[in-house]
Amino acid sequence: MKKIIYFGIIVCFLIIFPLETQGVLLKGGNSFDTAVELTPGTYEDEGMSGGQSEYFFVNLKAGQSLQLEINLAPRGAAIGGIILYNEDKLSLVKKEELVQGEPATFKISYLLNSEKDSHKIYIKKYCRLFRFDSFTINFSIEDFYDLSSKTDAGESFEGAIDISYGKYKGYLSGENGNDKKDFYKIPVEKIGNLILEAIPLTKTAEISAAIYNKEKNIIAQKIGDFGQKVRTSRYITEPGDYFIEIGGESEEIIPYEFEVLSKEEKLKVEKKSFFETLNLKFIFGIIFLILVLFVAGKIIYSIWKK
Repeated sequence: MKKIIYFGIIVCFLIIFPLETQGVLLKGGNSFDTAVELTPGTYEDEGMSGGQSEYFFVNLKAGQSLQLEINLAPRGAAIGGIILYNEDKLSLVKKEELVQGEPATFKISYLLNSEKDSHKIYIKKYCRLFRFDSFTINFSIEDFYDLSSKTDAGESFEGAIDISYGKYKGYLSGENGNDKKDFYKIPVEKIGNLILEAIPLTKTAEISAAIYNKEKNIIAQKIGDFGQKVRTSRYITEPGDYFIEIGGESEEIIPYEFEVLSKEEKLKVEKKSFFETLNLKFIFGIIFLILVLFVAGKIIYSIWKK
């Protein structure tokens, strides 16, 4: 009786806290319709020959990134790879390798936007020519939520996340996904300057920042160089809801920070001490003038004594 109770406890524990799959031999389906679901873990196989393929699928939330690490071990030489598809069976990413002799490893990342709350991504692994003795997939999920919101900021005005004045952190996919831009909405209650600053947290990315008015027309925009901060502003004459768009370009996922300020806050942040505001050229000029007057006085005094 005790063994049955212990067994039941173990089963319940595994259901509530599932273990990450490690080194499982798994056979995929032969089409999209028979695709096999993957959960985070490492999956091995018994090899693939030219012309063979297998289908899998994964479920992810908006703001999550699919992370794949693929290891290919050929029998002499082989050609094959991975293709990612969306729910409509349209190709998103294709990575194919010619592997000769030694095993080869490559990685794929794909960050998903908020077009949908959840996404179904298909994974096709295949061998095009010759044979792989092993084709290993290591699958994981990484969260890249904007503003710690547990989701991705919208790709349009309708999906904009509400913010107030302050500093925030977000992510864009670059070439590794479909999260190309993020929209935010900020209520402006007072007339004055609305200031927007943004910076990519990787030197391989360039970032853009834009402000839209209540009618959703662009009123200020700035595009930066790689790794550089951008700053743009607009004098607001009518209170209301304004929108901010952050975009970026990179070969990798882009972490970024942005800050929204009013004119008053900006002046307060940049307030300097009296000594910091002194003009060094003016100071050196005064010192030089004193020295000239001192030398001239000495010369006049020596002539007068004679």
